[in-house]
Amino acid sequence: MPVSRTLGTLSPIVYFVNSAGGDRDPAHPAGYLMLAPYSDFPTPHGYLREYAGTLREARVLQDRLIAQSREEWEREAEANHKLIDARRAEVRDRIYARMTSSSTSEYEREFLRLYLQLREDKQAKYDSLWMQRVAYLHALENDLGDRRADKEEWRG
Repeated sequence: MPVSRTLGTLSPIVYFVNSAGGDRDPAHPAGYLMLAPYSDFPTPHGYLREYAGTLREARVLQDRLIAQSREEWEREAEANHKLIDARRAEVRDRIYARMTSSSTSEYEREFLRLYLQLREDKQAKYDSLWMQRVAYLHALENDLGDRRADKEEWRG
């Protein structure tokens, strides 16, 4: 049965905001947003239930979710870069030790030097491609279709 709504409004997008008080979720910072999987989903402990009912509110919500996701990805990427950089430094040190060894031929030295250069040149390119791939948020672009918004259901 179609739900009648005021002109210019949407079926409400339900989301939760981590409260700023003492009763908040310690796993996330105050103001952290989570989308409800369906509209009747119970409010998690420490969160406030809110709604975006107009396209403007939905766009503001989307912008906040994108910014929040980007901050999480940047923190995760920074932690990963620290771990990866340490391993790369170990490999680079072993390669340099091999290059300076008296038992290494000129051909092998040149190969190792070019290998290190190529590896460093491609790193920024592939970091950028990875960020583009994971940074797409499609919350507004997916509509409900013929599914009800007030309950969880799977149609496989």
